[in-house]
Parts: sequence; C-alpha cells; structure tokens
Amino acid sequence: MQIQSDSPALIYVYAFIPTEEYDQHSWVEVDGMEPPQKIEGLRLNDMITAVTCKVPEKDYSQDILQKKVEDMEWLQGRAFHHHEVMNQLHENFTVMPLKFGTIYEQADHLTKRITIDKENIQKIFAYLSEKEEWNIKIYVEEEKYIKNMMDQEKEVERKKEEIEKLSPGKRFFEKKKLDQFAEEKAKENIQNTCRAIHEKLCASSFNEEVKKNWERKVTGRNDEMNWNSVYLIKTDSRDKFLDIVENEQRKAEETGAGISIAVTGPWPAYHFSDM
Repeated sequence: MQIQSDSPALIYVYAFIPTEEYDQHSWVEVDGMEPPQKIEGLRLNDMITAVTCKVPEKDYSQDILQKKVEDMEWLQGRAFHHHEVMNQLHENFTVMPLKFGTIYEQADHLTKRITIDKENIQKIFAYLSEKEEWNIKIYVEEEKYIKNMMDQEKEVERKKEEIEKLSPGKRFFEKKKLDQFAEEKAKENIQNTCRAIHEKLCASSFNEEVKKNWERKVTGRNDEMNWNSVYLIKTDSRDKFLDIVENEQRKAEETGAGISIAVTGPWPAYHFSDM
C-alpha cells in the first residue's frame, strides 16, 4: 500500500497482526471507516503488519476528532465498525487490537513507531496466540436477594425471633436495625458469591482482570451489576470455561435469589494487549 506524504488522507490503524499470518490468508475486501475507502494490510516488516484504512484529514485530524467523538451518533456507528473489524480479524489472525482513534499522518511515522516497539509487539503476539477474551457480568435483583436471604439466613431468622419477644416500641427500632443488618449481610454474601464464581473461572483462564461495575443508566437494566470481569483463555479451553459458566448460571437460577450471569465472547484480547 502506498500513501503519498502530500495526501489529504490520514492512516487509521485498527490493529497489528503477524506478517506471517497475513501472508498465509487471503485478504477479504471490507469497507473502511469512511467508505468507499477499503481496509488494507500495511506490511511494516517481516514480523508486523498493520490493518489500516485511509480517512479524511478534515474529519480525523487530532483537534477535529476530539470534537467529533463528543457527537454520540457519529461515534456510535464508527466505534461499532471498529469493533466489527476486530471480530472479523480475530477469526483468522492473532490480533493486537488498538484503541479507537489510533491515527498516523504518514506511513513512515507508523513504521518508525513499530521499529521502536517491535520486540514488545512480537511478545504480545506470542502471548495472545490461540487465545481469546470473554466477559462475565453478574447482576443481582437486590430486593429479591434480600427477601430470599431473610427467609433462609439462620442468623437473620434468630434475630427476627428475638425481636418478636420485645415490646412494640423496641420492636420498631430493632426491625429498622435488622433491615440495615440484612442489607449489609446481603452485600457481603453477594460479593462472596461473585468472588467464588470468579475464582472458579480463573482456574480455567490464562489471565483475568476485574473491571469497574456499570451503573444501571449504562446497562439499561433494572437489576444491579455486582461483578464485571474479563478473562483471557486458550481457545482449546473454551468448552471447559463455558461449562463452568453454565453450571454457575444453573445454580443461580435454582436458588431463586435474583442472581443472573451474562457472558459474552469470544472477543479479541482488548484488555490484554496494551503496550
């Protein structure tokens, strides 16, 4: 791919892939970030190939792009495109995904950057080879969970019996304290449950990372996210990993405590390929 230095186009970079793998697979023509431009492989050296497309400078120069990403409608479609390209690449290549909006002015600027980082990138290729990323989110209907716990927790049952023996005045305040105790106990139990599931999944993963929980205004759900984690697993361990997830989902449903597990994947290793 030739890019002239005086071209009004910039180079958008989706990912790096091993040149050896790039040479072994036929390249399917796919629309780039701004059609009719197409996605192209830019062979940087015998080890590293960049997956790129041309984008207009008038929309993707640094100052303009910073303003563009504040337009959610503009951003959503292009971020989805970026994600879809990663998924397509992941089907055939070892992919080192780059962040949305990774742009270079000229091909030689990108080549110079790769020359500096080539050993690190090769290590990442080796690390990610034949692996994939999965995401687990655990949601809890907290009111349902607390009610279920109030019916089954022996310590709560004992406190309820003690309260019933008190005078009406004391009973009111002790019930308030019991509700507070139940809420705190429920949060403790939920975290213990989530961590126990996480530890089982870790046993079948190559690496893992616990992420920040999302608020309901982000998830659009009525129940609360109480756990959010990503796992890097070997492709040949996928069935074992998903068997654990399925078993934990079934156990959660059987308790009737309002716990649900959402699993998504396989993805390129977004969280495990940062230079």
